[in-house]
Amino acid sequence: MNILVVIVLSVISATAIADSLLGLPPMPIPVGNVQNPKKAFTDGLEKAIGVNEAIGARNTPTLLNVGFFEQLFLDGRESSLEEQALKPILNRIEHGFSDQQSIIKIITTGADYLTQFKKVFGVDKSTMSTVHMKEAIASYERTLISGNSSFDQYYFGRDKS
Repeated sequence: MNILVVIVLSVISATAIADSLLGLPPMPIPVGNVQNPKKAFTDGLEKAIGVNEAIGARNTPTLLNVGFFEQLFLDGRESSLEEQALKPILNRIEHGFSDQQSIIKIITTGADYLTQFKKVFGVDKSTMSTVHMKEAIASYERTLISGNSSFDQYYFGRDKS
């Protein structure tokens, strides 16, 4: 999976919607805290902060090791990373999008975004869909694996101290 596509998708709601080239207005989301690697890919807050500083109903769960989860979200309502991938983006509080077409419009309007999706998925403006975005996001999330901590090394027998 091309990491540029993943990066595009991971920041689309925070930066692309404010991209002056796309003629879209800024919608401030506190990007510095969203899925922060220094906070185990969470925001470290009791409840998530979304568009225009709206407070969400829950905290931001970690992305670490989500590739191994059998159920996703705190209530277990999704069973695959692909199923859950667009849920935060399509949450009006979290990212401000109300429908999948709004996301497709941003991707297909930006030449850089479209180029990256073409490289990875072989799609063009007319064949681009949210399926491609779901696959890119899920593939990225599967790479976020912890497992080489001191505890892990001890627990799995690599450190005998």
